Amino acid sequence: LYQILDDTTRRTGRLTKITKIIDMGNTSLRQMNRAYLKHDAAMSKLLEEYHPQLLGCMLIYNSPTWVSGLWAVMKPFFPKRVAEKVDFLPSPSKMKGNKKALKPLLKYISEENLPERYGGLNKEWPLPCASELYVPK
Repeated sequence: LYQILDDTTRRTGRLTKITKIIDMGNTSLRQMNRAYLKHDAAMSKLLEEYHPQLLGCMLIYNSPTWVSGLWAVMKPFFPKRVAEKVDFLPSPSKMKGNKKALKPLLKYISEENLPERYGGLNKEWPLPCASELYVPK
């Protein structure tokens, strides 16, 4: 993935960033894998050191109310540039046909490419791997 981003950045002359979408459907605090979260945080920190500003935004979808509450408490402790990159999306039932709710997603993904489960028009699931779609020029 990072090779694809690097190649695209070099070809276009525009910095290509990652949009990280986290679907927390049916997640409870008890079910969260703390080892995974710790590993993910360490990898994100490492990536940020080697590729500053690689994360374009993080969209948290279908999250339990306690997650947005926790974020509200923790947000002031993050740098403004990081906090601005995090956005919470409503539940799937509120996303269907609601252009206003889809707006944060549609900023980064066209409605045609957005999977149906997230309120888009793409019926394909699971989505193909980025390396399968990438053809170097």
